[in-house]
Amino acid sequence: MGRDIWRLVEREAAPAPFILGGRFSLADLYLGFLSRWMGGRQWIPANCPKVEAMAQAVAARPRIAPVWARHI
Repeated sequence: MGRDIWRLVEREAAPAPFILGGRFSLADLYLGFLSRWMGGRQWIPANCPKVEAMAQAVAARPRIAPVWARHI
């Protein structure tokens, strides 16, 4: 069921870098962190390239990068 939801997010996501397109939103932060939990770190990159690109864009943001590095 979880992977079906990620497939839906992938299908509906705007082109990179963020879920809604070129503008960063709270949804990106939330989905970025969720994409790394419960096995997503291995599954997402191979199956959801837009979600993976968004997660990497979130991780690269200067104010988020230190927190991401500590917890992801």
